[in-house]
Amino acid sequence: MASRIFRPPPLGRLRLASVDDAPFIFDLVNESMSKHFRIENTYNVIYLIENAVLSICQLDGSDTIVGFIAARDYPLIPSVHPQAWEKYIWTKYKAIELNSRNTLFIHLMCWNCIYARDIVDNMLKSIFMHDAYVQHIAMMKTVVDYPLLVPGQSRSEGSFRRVQAMERGIPGDILPSLSIADRSEVSPRLRIRRAVEEDNDDIVPIIERHSARLRQLYGEFYVSELISRHPESERVLLVCEHKEVAVGVMCLNTQINYEALEESFELSPFAGLRHMDVSHFHKLSKNSDSTARYEIFKCILNG
Repeated sequence: MASRIFRPPPLGRLRLASVDDAPFIFDLVNESMSKHFRIENTYNVIYLIENAVLSICQLDGSDTIVGFIAARDYPLIPSVHPQAWEKYIWTKYKAIELNSRNTLFIHLMCWNCIYARDIVDNMLKSIFMHDAYVQHIAMMKTVVDYPLLVPGQSRSEGSFRRVQAMERGIPGDILPSLSIADRSEVSPRLRIRRAVEEDNDDIVPIIERHSARLRQLYGEFYVSELISRHPESERVLLVCEHKEVAVGVMCLNTQINYEALEESFELSPFAGLRHMDVSHFHKLSKNSDSTARYEIFKCILNG
């Protein structure tokens, strides 16, 4: 009898961590994580939350904390001064691409092991999305007896490339290692361009994830027809592509049914989404001000 494939519950939202999350985060820390990140109790987690550059919690669908990552702007090496780490990294690991402007270092990363690489990549991506200047997220591993944060789950750290220290006369495998996650691999920058007819096969499945009604109404090639048959329309389709494949789409149109929108939404605070004639209102305000001043002057004379 074939065994069932276990699928973990879907991941939920990400949010910044608070001090109240510390006990739940500490429950996710295993022995390997405790050794590498020097986490011995809940107070160590609280200290990280209060002092880290970024401390982010990953939640599941029921808002339970299933992952946590804390990053600071220097590596977790007690013997190296926080302001002198660049020279150390450049000398020992030849990682000259890392500098204080484009790199953050992980001081704690823990997760529920049933999620494996998905949750790790999600938390790394959240840091890259939070700060456009960050190009590298690094992690020091100083305990050689624990090569993995979760024993037996090498795939969880698949987004990191391992850089070995170079020391004359000492084998590299007994020296602390440096793991680096690059933005180009975890959260690549996408190319934005106008859609063409050939994008139909990539765009239709993306739209179908949200609604299959358009395909039912207009057929298999409605995106291609939208682009080719109506070039004069004031509609623009934009796609973002990764490795020459469209992975996102946006349809922009200047023809808007304002009346239908006003019936469905409360748009009065936004002037019904219409541009207001500022000069007209300025003239009205000037006229009303002059009228008010005239009335006041008239009252003074009559008084």
